[in-house]
Amino acid sequence: MNTMTRFLDKIDRSGECWEWTAQIAMNGYGVFFLNGIQTGAHRAAYRLLVGEIPNGLYVLHHCDNRSCVNPDHLFLGTQSDNLQDAAAKGRMVSPALAGEENGRAKLTQNDVNAIRELYATGELVQRELGERYGVGTTTIGAVITGQNWNRRMDTG
Repeated sequence: MNTMTRFLDKIDRSGECWEWTAQIAMNGYGVFFLNGIQTGAHRAAYRLLVGEIPNGLYVLHHCDNRSCVNPDHLFLGTQSDNLQDAAAKGRMVSPALAGEENGRAKLTQNDVNAIRELYATGELVQRELGERYGVGTTTIGAVITGQNWNRRMDTG
């Protein structure tokens, strides 16, 4: 089986994004062996369906779907372009966006206040608090000590 056929056999093209159906790395990107070298499936898609990737350039996604290999969703850019794209699309966590302002926050300020109170009274241990609020014990420990959700933010 030639490389192109092998590649195309691993794609679900039923939607706008062409979803990679083979191996997915822990970082969410598809994995493909191109000419015997493991590479990102999106990079392989670009090389096979669009053209070569100049040294130093990244293959970026317009759709922000790491498992997408649709060449219409891919474009070349520098690392700086990648960071600017991520920031423009709200995928960068800014230190200014703390607490509930951070889109990745799993806890609310009310959760944090309750966690600290429940822990201080000895009602629940860190493991139980983590289970109750859907976060790990490391996160609970950081909340309790003020490493996360700095105590000066406690207003509610």
